[in-house]
Amino acid sequence: MAPQERHKVDTMALATRWGRGKLRRATPEQVCQAIGQAIAGVASVGHPRALPTVVDEALTDYAQVWAAAGTPRTVFSTTASELLQLTGGLLLPVGR
Repeated sequence: MAPQERHKVDTMALATRWGRGKLRRATPEQVCQAIGQAIAGVASVGHPRALPTVVDEALTDYAQVWAAAGTPRTVFSTTASELLQLTGGLLLPVGR
């Protein structure tokens, strides 16, 4: 599998791994309504309410990752481990 393919979310495969039933991608309108941020800049943390979260297992390959910080032009430096802590998420592979 090409490296970039590891990071592309396969909703059917992820649904099976996560055990949460069928998953579908949210529309931009649904994202904005739920968290008040535009797609392409959705932060991993700081949402108005807790959201179920998956952290891509492939991110553990990197010492440092850059995550969106609420706008399409803002990011912050972090690690997969720190994202897990901050989000209370679950570490799972998201690709095929």
